[in-house]
Amino acid sequence: MVAFGERECSLQRRYQKVIEECPSPFVEQHTGLREEILSAAVNYASQLKYKSVGTVEFLVDDETADFFFLEMNTRLRIEHGITELCYGADLVHLVLRQADYEHGGQLGLPSNILKNLGESQLQGCAIEVRVYAEIPLRDFAPSPGVLQHVEWASGEGVRVDTWVRSGQRITPLYDPLIGKLMVHTVAGRAAAQEKMLLALKNTSLQGTQSSLEYLSKIIQSEMFSSGGTLTNSLSLFKIDSCSVQMIDPGVFTTIQDYPGRVTTGHGVPPGGPMDNLSAQISNILVGNDPGTELFEITISGPELLFHEAAIVAICGAELPITLDGSTQSMWSRIIVGKGQTLKLGKISGNGIRTYLAVKGGFPRIPKFLGSNSTAPELGFGGLQGRKLQINDIIALCPQSGDWAAEAKPLSLPTNVIPSFNQNATVCCIDGPFGSDDILTPEGRKTLYGPTGPSVITAVAAVFALKVRG
Repeated sequence: MVAFGERECSLQRRYQKVIEECPSPFVEQHTGLREEILSAAVNYASQLKYKSVGTVEFLVDDETADFFFLEMNTRLRIEHGITELCYGADLVHLVLRQADYEHGGQLGLPSNILKNLGESQLQGCAIEVRVYAEIPLRDFAPSPGVLQHVEWASGEGVRVDTWVRSGQRITPLYDPLIGKLMVHTVAGRAAAQEKMLLALKNTSLQGTQSSLEYLSKIIQSEMFSSGGTLTNSLSLFKIDSCSVQMIDPGVFTTIQDYPGRVTTGHGVPPGGPMDNLSAQISNILVGNDPGTELFEITISGPELLFHEAAIVAICGAELPITLDGSTQSMWSRIIVGKGQTLKLGKISGNGIRTYLAVKGGFPRIPKFLGSNSTAPELGFGGLQGRKLQINDIIALCPQSGDWAAEAKPLSLPTNVIPSFNQNATVCCIDGPFGSDDILTPEGRKTLYGPTGPSVITAVAAVFALKVRG
């Protein structure tokens, strides 16, 4: 019976572990504590004549370092990977080896595992974070939906145990754990901490909400750096999120970018803003590239809570704007403070679409077929392929607060603001899809044959409003 060191699992939320470490920084700070705990674990399992892998848990008094038996899990635990990284052992293999012995196989541990097992075999430090599909800003409510783009960190000393990939749908029926991200280094705990921060930064989970930002805030906190975490530490830990939250999404708000999805073919309709001019002007006002993704607002605008300061601009059809109740102007650069609420009312006069741009755009919105634009009729692009909903949370650029601190308000002169009082041309195209490769005679012939009926013409008509001026 041998013990493979100890793990620190105090960082828990609702009695579920969130971050684990091997070895424990608390044990490292108390001479002789490791030997006492490991000896107690071995003695306990030996008296039970236990076979296979087990995990013995202890509660430790943070003031006296006295420890107390809690329970034994007669199995591997989720965080076993960091023990494997620090001790060079494949615990799953050892479990299977033990099972093989039960059916006539070889007894015992391999000699290379037994040799010098203990303190001398501990190599470096490892940290594991559990990544969940959940919304920290909404008391960690589950966040079912589609992971539109998945890219995990990789490299030496990085290990990922996961079941998700791009396009995976997270259902509301099961535990929202979507992956375990682990790092290992022989350079000490501070180096492991930096390595984990980099691994979290290099991990991209675009689409439904995840706990990546929350985990990064924990790892870089003084609470974590001190190594003195307790089982109630996370209940007292609050984060500042660099994001904007939909308090009320309005009638029909989507994410679009210019020029949008224009050359895809295969029946995929063009995407992008209906009023290209207003969309580009709003981006230019905040200092973005004219084609940066932004909100397209139809008929009635949203109410937005900014969890970080930001620079915004609103252009297009006329509607009322207030910032914490104070009236704001369209066609202007507006500086929104952290914690402020921006509210857009109902469009009046000509036109039905208005655009809201944010400096830096929305970096967590994935590209689909070369564009960030939403195609709700097909269910792809933008956020989950749909219009925005109440309590959607959209990440802002990490520099958003710094940009806002340095920005100055600016309004366009009246004589350069586009007029919406001119006549507009309404173009009618065959539906339901406005893709050029289908609309041409050659495209129809390919789809339906030279003598087949033009089914497309009979299905629907799609209208596009082109603003002239």
